[in-house]
Amino acid sequence: VGFLAILCWASSLSALQGARSPTTPGGEKLDASVLEYLATAAPDEFLPVDVVLAEQSQAEWIGAMAALTSKTDRRELVTSILKSAVASSQDPLVRFLEARRAEGRVRGRVQQLWIHNVVASQMTSSVIRELVARPDVALVHYDPPRGAEVLASAPVVQARNVPTCG
Repeated sequence: VGFLAILCWASSLSALQGARSPTTPGGEKLDASVLEYLATAAPDEFLPVDVVLAEQSQAEWIGAMAALTSKTDRRELVTSILKSAVASSQDPLVRFLEARRAEGRVRGRVQQLWIHNVVASQMTSSVIRELVARPDVALVHYDPPRGAEVLASAPVVQARNVPTCG
């Protein structure tokens, strides 16, 4: 995946903020699929979600990076800036989620994504409801599992005459 493709993906996450429901308490921070889940979820049921933090890097400076002539320099600078910017903003949320893990209400990996300041994990409805009260959370959206359904439809490729190292 190219670096510009990743930046485009990151900016598309901002569009998700349009799919919220202000009619439910905290609904302005939840997308429609999370709201639907909360209406029917059992207390011990887990939902994989992405938590978009309120603090985001400014798009203007990303455009300014285009002035750098070297693609390698641009990549290194943007990566460095994004990673350092999200580290401090994600730490309190990650500690919160790890505390909920100790209570059995978060499971799986707590994944920190620096490209758009997102933290992903599987959590119960009670944790999701706690998230909407946090000022550092902008949006919680459903992150459906991907993989098996995509791989099942992929054609099988058989390699022939492939050199080996042995």
